[in-house]
Amino acid sequence: MYLELRSTPRAIPHSGVSQRSYIDTIIKAIQLKSARLTDFDHFTPVNTTSITAIHKTILLVVLVLLVLLVVLVLLVVLVLLVLVLVVLVLVVLVALVLVVLVLVVLVLLVVLVVLVLLVLVL
Repeated sequence: MYLELRSTPRAIPHSGVSQRSYIDTIIKAIQLKSARLTDFDHFTPVNTTSITAIHKTILLVVLVLLVLLVVLVLLVVLVLLVLVLVVLVLVVLVALVLVVLVLVVLVLLVVLVVLVLLVLVL
């Protein structure tokens, strides 16, 4: 393990920082951090392969859930279309029944008129 320090020592006059105090600040920060570091001999690096596999699994689960959601939405739309068709068929049947009833009433009226005329003629 190594530390790469990418900092150019410089003075910042408007902040009252000299080149020397800048370097001292960097060294103090490194010393403070190194005092807090744990034993890296027992450090186990993260297995990026398993993380990638976990991410792939999560993505696959999300994809499956999205597909199921789309299928569910399509089924709901299909059920609604079937219900609309049923309602339309019922409306057409009611309209046909009403037409038949009107025709029956007209036929009965014609029969009644004919009977009245026969009674009047006889």
